[in-house]
Amino acid sequence: VQAALGQIFNRGPEPAKFQACLPLLRDFQDPDAWAYVVEQAGSSDVGRVRTALNWIGDTKRVEQPPPPRLLRQLEKLVAGEAGQRRAVVLVLAKFGGQESIGRVIPLVADPDEMVAKEAETCLYSQPDRALVQRLLNDAARGTNPVLQNRARDLMAKIGRS
Repeated sequence: VQAALGQIFNRGPEPAKFQACLPLLRDFQDPDAWAYVVEQAGSSDVGRVRTALNWIGDTKRVEQPPPPRLLRQLEKLVAGEAGQRRAVVLVLAKFGGQESIGRVIPLVADPDEMVAKEAETCLYSQPDRALVQRLLNDAARGTNPVLQNRARDLMAKIGRS
């Protein structure tokens, strides 16, 4: 099934490629499908954006770190427009470990308030609270004053919960 979906994704026409992404995300955590769906979150097609964000949101959380190839692809997309940055946060929220959490923390200082709030929500909902606290503490000692303040605020909020 994964190989057949991969063929559709790699060689199929655009609508079929997009449709192949959902099972590739949900069932196989395919890094290329993840990156493609994040790219679609920056589309000018409102329906495609909504579908991409819904698919990301509907994909189950895995406790493992994201695949290195996915991280490399997301690094490129985090420089994109706000919709793509928000989708990057949503994708990273589906994974665990320092690799994903460490990439979300700088986004709590994103100039787009939706991206920043999504990053806070992601960090607040991470099951490994000790890791989140440690990485936020590191960010609070950094050089970005906006990130320092937001990291301190988020640490306090997590500490109260």
